[in-house]
Amino acid sequence: MAHVVIGIQVHMGNIWLYFFKAVEGDNSFKLRDDLFGAANYTGLLAAAILLILLLLSNDLSLRILKTVKWKRFQQFSYLLFLLTVAHAIMYQIIEKRIPPFVVALVLLSLMPMVVQIRGYVAVSRSNKTR
Repeated sequence: MAHVVIGIQVHMGNIWLYFFKAVEGDNSFKLRDDLFGAANYTGLLAAAILLILLLLSNDLSLRILKTVKWKRFQQFSYLLFLLTVAHAIMYQIIEKRIPPFVVALVLLSLMPMVVQIRGYVAVSRSNKTR
């Protein structure tokens, strides 16, 4: 969330320009339909999901929602991860990052995926042996 707050204030000076662009010869704006817009839309959606998950990550929410419903909300963390990686990849392209940054992004993105897959495989194996 700090990234969102700082990023919005640093770059363009007007928060709306992240999501809308001026129509030439007109005083109106339209939704961005470029890579920059897509990167910002994925970032915005990821930030919204993160905020919801943060608000629900407490004992009171768990008691109110009960375990199954609370867990369904928490599973949105997988979508959050995918949106965050997509946002990062798009910004790597927009900013024309040098290869070491791209390699770092790939490695950092692959690590949690490998851990998740290993955990899934381990659980699947233990369920089959029962």
